[in-house]
Amino acid sequence: MVIEHTQDILRRVALGGYIADKQLFAVGDWLGKALKSTSVSVGSTPVALPPTSLGGRRLVVIYNYSDFDIYLGDSTVTIENGLPLPASTPLCINLDEKLSIYGVAGATSCDVRVLEGS
Repeated sequence: MVIEHTQDILRRVALGGYIADKQLFAVGDWLGKALKSTSVSVGSTPVALPPTSLGGRRLVVIYNYSDFDIYLGDSTVTIENGLPLPASTPLCINLDEKLSIYGVAGATSCDVRVLEGS
């Protein structure tokens, strides 16, 4: 299921963006250098998604592979102030390698998958 969903996201990115809840996340130009996938355990302490950025990164897809919501933000994110990412939901965002997005969970360890493109 995750592989099929990830392939769907990549297909949509290649066509110009990913539609999630009627919002288009546009991709400014083609990805052509590298893809990197990472599995990250998100718990009660904020963790960078991914811990180490892909050089030249332009795109990040975060998929909440757990049964619990996670919350996204900066390095001080909490479950009270973070952007919720529900269970089994992806987020696709253009994000330079110099910027980091962090995740935190209210539940025990949550499995999160991150796909980066440059």
